[in-house]
Amino acid sequence: QRTRPEKGKAKGHMNKGRATAYSRFSIGYFAKIVDVVCQSNHRMEVVRNGGFGYLLELEDCYVPRPFAQWVADNISTKEEAIVLGGKSVPLNPEAVSLVLGIPAGRTKIRVLDEESGKAEFLSLFGLTDLPSISFFRNKLMKEELPDDVYLRCFLTVALATFLCPTSNTKPSTKYLGALVDVSKYKDLYWCSFVHTWNISYVKKYQSDKLKEKRITTTLGGCIYQLAVRCLDFNNFGSITIPPALQTIKHFSDMLLGKDGLYGALQIKDEAETCYAQTDGAWASTSKNSNIRKAIHRVLGNSFPEKIKEDIFLNFQERVKDQNLSTCLIAKQVLLDTLNIVSSSFDGSQHTEKLESSDHLYMPTNEDNGSGSTIRVDSNGIEINSGVFLNHFFHSFSSNSLFVF
Repeated sequence: QRTRPEKGKAKGHMNKGRATAYSRFSIGYFAKIVDVVCQSNHRMEVVRNGGFGYLLELEDCYVPRPFAQWVADNISTKEEAIVLGGKSVPLNPEAVSLVLGIPAGRTKIRVLDEESGKAEFLSLFGLTDLPSISFFRNKLMKEELPDDVYLRCFLTVALATFLCPTSNTKPSTKYLGALVDVSKYKDLYWCSFVHTWNISYVKKYQSDKLKEKRITTTLGGCIYQLAVRCLDFNNFGSITIPPALQTIKHFSDMLLGKDGLYGALQIKDEAETCYAQTDGAWASTSKNSNIRKAIHRVLGNSFPEKIKEDIFLNFQERVKDQNLSTCLIAKQVLLDTLNIVSSSFDGSQHTEKLESSDHLYMPTNEDNGSGSTIRVDSNGIEINSGVFLNHFFHSFSSNSLFVF
């Protein structure tokens, strides 16, 4: 279960005289939905098949509002970039893909007739009036839903609270039409939609904050994506940001000056960042990738905790010196393979054989697949986890998927 880091005091982080910005953006709210989804392998598969599997790796972390607001203050909506100290951090659909891992299909999401899309969307739920975000959240949390309805509710909450939030308690009518046909989700250019949404709401925020006597304003959009992108380009010297999302607050606080205000970042060139050798086809950077938790989710109770931890440690050791693109490929292959292994064990007490290995796995009678697992070779001789893991990872490299 995720725990939220202490928020601390934001008072000293604010620029004097600036209106306070609010939105319905809430990682904590959305992370609870992710937790519920991840309690069921089938539900996880539904979300993955819809193209939003990387969102299931989201950690409940705290993005300080003052930091997000400071980043927004330094965005050039004309250049579509965070501009600091004469250097720029590009903001574009590809950047959204790399941070969030959502679909970048060929079909653009066009908002032509919001009312028509809204009516069609509501008819799928037997409604005439648009309900609040909590309506869709409660369906996910409490009801047994068909796969298409489940995915539609999941993405509605994801958009309203994480990807494209506003200050409204209801989902926006701008994307409801795109949520009607779940079979087309993966084909839609969600990265471009989220990017355009971010720039549009930053522009609105920058305009509103200039109005006289304005006490509060709205900062819509995915402030998490903006925060991660900004931190990824900052030069922290010898300090490396670990791949855990909850570090956003810690590293943003490192940018605070003695006066309690955020100072200018030391922006690196893109060639020096984690994006330097990234293939855009492998969405999601290590910043939103908790591989340990992903391994545990995929394997469930099919293997004991020690084996799952051994797999994680072995993976971590093998890829520690590899570039981001290689790590993403390695991670995807590992999780896909473990998913095949886990599925073969699910609900079965029979011995299964891996096509890529001569080794056999045999659950014991005592654990019913949830406790200790004995690994034996083709002669029935028990093998240790280290031998298996070495064989497992070397089998990848022998296929030239990546080199360790």
